Amino acid sequence: QKFRAALLEKVARHFFDSFRHTGPKGRYAVLPCQREERVTLENLLLSFNAVAPMFLIMMAGCAMRMLHVVGDATVSQMNKLLMRTLVPVMMFQNIRTSDPEALASPVMLVFAVLTVLGMYALSFGIGMASERENTRRSVMIQALYRGNVMAMAVPLIQSLFGADGQGSLMVCLAVVVPMFNVLAVLTLEMFRGARPDVPDILKGIATNGIILGCLAGTVFYFFRIPLPYVVERACEQMSGAASPVILLMLGASFQLNTVRHDLRSILICVTGRLVLMPAVFISIAAALGFRGVEMACALSISGCPVAAMSYTMAEQAGADKDLAAELIVFTSLFSCLTLFLWIFFLKQMDWI
Repeated sequence: QKFRAALLEKVARHFFDSFRHTGPKGRYAVLPCQREERVTLENLLLSFNAVAPMFLIMMAGCAMRMLHVVGDATVSQMNKLLMRTLVPVMMFQNIRTSDPEALASPVMLVFAVLTVLGMYALSFGIGMASERENTRRSVMIQALYRGNVMAMAVPLIQSLFGADGQGSLMVCLAVVVPMFNVLAVLTLEMFRGARPDVPDILKGIATNGIILGCLAGTVFYFFRIPLPYVVERACEQMSGAASPVILLMLGASFQLNTVRHDLRSILICVTGRLVLMPAVFISIAAALGFRGVEMACALSISGCPVAAMSYTMAEQAGADKDLAAELIVFTSLFSCLTLFLWIFFLKQMDWI
């Protein structure tokens, strides 16, 4: 029996030697091609795991809409609940509990500001060149630069880095979200032919729950203000509920009954929002040496689908609300594929 076992071991060793190199101290080392294939498969799996849960939750929301579990009134009420309560609490909690080393650097904040301005400049040029009607131009410009960072960026960073990456993202969003809102108001008013109401814009910024949540979180973070245990537990639970509810309501807002003659505009905006913008600004971020969470933040700002609030603002400004709704739907659907591909690319480049 010992002889037979030794013989089988020798045959097995010879068999595996035909496929592998022998490493140090007689151990078997994986061939370079095998190691590269394994890394590629791991990156594919990580990319899939980062995007697939968001897609499934969005599809659950879409199914709820199709089964009449929720309707327009419910979606509208839940969006108000999110923007006025759950999301501000999430911003407050994530900034307050951030690791000091995980907060966004000044360079990252400057990059975020310049990225928003650069995306707006590109969007303005594309919108003016590709559309003649002002009511549609404003919608396309807003769709091309304004990403749904609250719905997609937060779950994305959570999937890739867990709680460690939240601080950098939240600080960036405290700067990016107000800029999105101000530029959207200016654009819609400009193409409507009206003068922007500056006091009203400033009032909207000062009373924005997301901004207030960021400011409160920053104050509690820097002054190390403790919270009672009961309050802290409540904040943790509300913060954890925000991301899945956002994705559910995004899926429940899908409507595909008004596509009509807008396919050209949809193609331009989907390509520009999900491919062109991230390609430009990820390249710039890579040239600046951004890696890890900072690179993921650059992808989140430039590569997320169109913000859901763009529909409401377009409707209030008298713009083409049907086109705005279509752009939200199609960019949200295709972003599940493009975000997967961008994450896989960044993992392969070892940038995140």
